Amino acid sequence: MKPFSAVILGAPGLGKSTLAGSVMELEMVKKVLLLVTKPGEEKSWLYQKYGLTDQAEIYYDLGWNPSLGEYRADAYLRLIKRLRSLVEDTEYDAII
Repeated sequence: MKPFSAVILGAPGLGKSTLAGSVMELEMVKKVLLLVTKPGEEKSWLYQKYGLTDQAEIYYDLGWNPSLGEYRADAYLRLIKRLRSLVEDTEYDAII
């Protein structure tokens, strides 16, 4: 199977996680890396069905501290760095 990439966008409840998780139903997919950008997203029913919940990497901003007037947003940069590290990846059959 030739490698491909896709970005899936949409409102909550439209089936983005279901569509992405259906990759697990392909026979040639054995090892998957799940990258999520919102806490709890890794608990999607299809991700749970295939055991991806425990091995998910979660990228979101933790640096919100209203009492100090501080907001450290670095999740996007960490995610981009991780994605770049996966460009030549041969370990995973799929990255969701």
